[in-house]
Amino acid sequence: MKFNKTIVLALLTSLCLSLFSISVAAEGNAQEMIYVDEENRSEVTEDPYGPKVGDKALRSLANITLGVIEIPKNIIIVSNRSNLLYGLTGGTGLGILNTAGRISVGLLDLLTFPLATKPIAQPVYPWNKYVDVYTSYNNMFVLDF
Repeated sequence: MKFNKTIVLALLTSLCLSLFSISVAAEGNAQEMIYVDEENRSEVTEDPYGPKVGDKALRSLANITLGVIEIPKNIIIVSNRSNLLYGLTGGTGLGILNTAGRISVGLLDLLTFPLATKPIAQPVYPWNKYVDVYTSYNNMFVLDF
């Protein structure tokens, strides 16, 4: 049985949109809940698990699909900090390395999305702080409490 490319693309697009809508709905409905303990008069806050997992799944899909944005991003940053020739050569090389890093981080996040961890890549999404900051990578598997 052959799969049509259009069908596969439509399924992937619907998956991305459904994850995005779940994440937005969870973020809108699940603000930090504050409970007051009547006996001890102390506040207990809960940070819901669902939005963290949804954000991690969305973050992983964004890094896998849009990691290629790192190439023009690094060309622009290196060109702005030095010159155009070095930006085209060194920026392209750095962009390819960061693209591989983003895709790897995205795959790792997708495989471990039920485990709520802090983002590895900074900035979190490839389009954040587009012409200001180089991409850096934090420690892996730091739990988000």
